[in-house]
Amino acid sequence: MRNHSVLYVDLIGTCYDILTKPVPLMQRHIDIFRHKVIMGMHNKSRGGKALLDGDDKLAISSMEDDNMELMHEIAIDDPNQVVLHKEMFLEMSSEHRDLHLREEFIDFGFTDHGRVSEQKTLTFDNKFPFEVQVNWVLLKVTSQTTGLPIDNPFKVSPASQLVAANSSFSFNVRFAPDVPDSYFFQMAQCFIQLVNGGTGKTKRMGQTANSQTTGKTAGKTLLSSMKKNKFEEALNEELDPPTCLNVRLVGHSFPPGSQPFIPMVKISPANKVTFPPCGTGESVYQTVQIVNTSDTPVYYKILQDPTKTFRAFPPIGMINGKSFSLVCFEFQPKQARFYNFTAQCIFNHSASNIQSLHLTGYCYQPHLSIGNEAKLFYPPTYTGVSSK
Repeated sequence: MRNHSVLYVDLIGTCYDILTKPVPLMQRHIDIFRHKVIMGMHNKSRGGKALLDGDDKLAISSMEDDNMELMHEIAIDDPNQVVLHKEMFLEMSSEHRDLHLREEFIDFGFTDHGRVSEQKTLTFDNKFPFEVQVNWVLLKVTSQTTGLPIDNPFKVSPASQLVAANSSFSFNVRFAPDVPDSYFFQMAQCFIQLVNGGTGKTKRMGQTANSQTTGKTAGKTLLSSMKKNKFEEALNEELDPPTCLNVRLVGHSFPPGSQPFIPMVKISPANKVTFPPCGTGESVYQTVQIVNTSDTPVYYKILQDPTKTFRAFPPIGMINGKSFSLVCFEFQPKQARFYNFTAQCIFNHSASNIQSLHLTGYCYQPHLSIGNEAKLFYPPTYTGVSSK
């Protein structure tokens, strides 16, 4: 939100069918896993084994992970605003991620409608000491003329892949526009399931719930059959939620020599952004609004500062007609001095449609000195008498 602190919402869901009934994912599971990430304990595979006793209950035997049980409350409900900004600015290709993509975005450029572009490679790296399951999800697309579902112009293959521990895998991405003289933009998401022992436990829980449900009457739902024992146990289970990564995909079908959409944008409040003063190693943030005043979509790309003193998020995007996009800038100086940088914002792949954003910031380092060599002298006085 412009001129406001960062707000966020955790979207949690559990999908099941007749055969597969996983343990419901709760907010508590998210908080525990977040705490494990902060403590650096999330990349350890579980040493425990799941066994079913005679009472058909799940018993977990573990030798190494007993001291890592996080069953207490975690005080991370109100994180610092700088921490939230850092999470937002963390690139998908950052080496600080244990699971990361090597590309932030893929620009296919021009592809004639009805044809398929050359495939581009998107490499995924898994630094975990266990396997992960990568599942790609793209938005459903409908025709602008008929309103019927059509094939997505972007495609990632394979759509699902098991990536081994400490290894990489390359996905193929292609672009096939269905209409001429148009821009196409989409954020492709991949949901990564950690195969570190929690998957087997989830399957056993699901199988147990399925066997119990079979003996019940058909009128009872899944929740009612698990209500007395399994649903309460799910609240205390330690589950690793899936990780979500995304890559921005862009392309267009304007043939060479044709007239693309003329961008009509306005940067608010101004194209000059001044950051409040800060110290070395600190981070401050400012937000600008890019308004599209035309009826046609506008694609923008902000050229980043190579020194990473100034950074923009998101650096690329698509703004629909009569809409706007918010871009957050970060100022993180490394030395005490004056900084300025001109960020070039390119619209609709055209070198003639460029606007400049002038970023300035001051970094100060306190210099204090105390006179008289930091010494104070008091005149002689009597016992019990105070001097000023």
